[in-house]
Amino acid sequence: MMAAKGQIDEKVVLQVAASSGLDLDRLKSDMNAGEIDEIIKRNYDLAQALDIHGTPAFVIGGELVPGAIDIATMKQKIAAARKSG
Repeated sequence: MMAAKGQIDEKVVLQVAASSGLDLDRLKSDMNAGEIDEIIKRNYDLAQALDIHGTPAFVIGGELVPGAIDIATMKQKIAAARKSG
C-alpha cells in the first residue's frame, strides 16, 4: 500500500490486496463489518483526544512524538521514559 501512487480508494485497496494474495471475498466482508467501523471510530477518537493529526505518531511514556523518527531516537526516548518511571 505504501508504494501505491495517487488517491487510495477501494479499487486500489482491492488491487493491492489481490496482488498480495489476500482472499478478496473475505476482505470485502471484513471491510463492511460493523465492528471494523467501531474500531476505526475508537482509534479516531483517541487520536483526536491526543491531538494527533497525522501518521506516524508515537506515544512514548507521556510524550507525544509526531512524525517519523529514527531507531536511535526511538531507543533514546524509550530509555528516558523507562528511567522516569
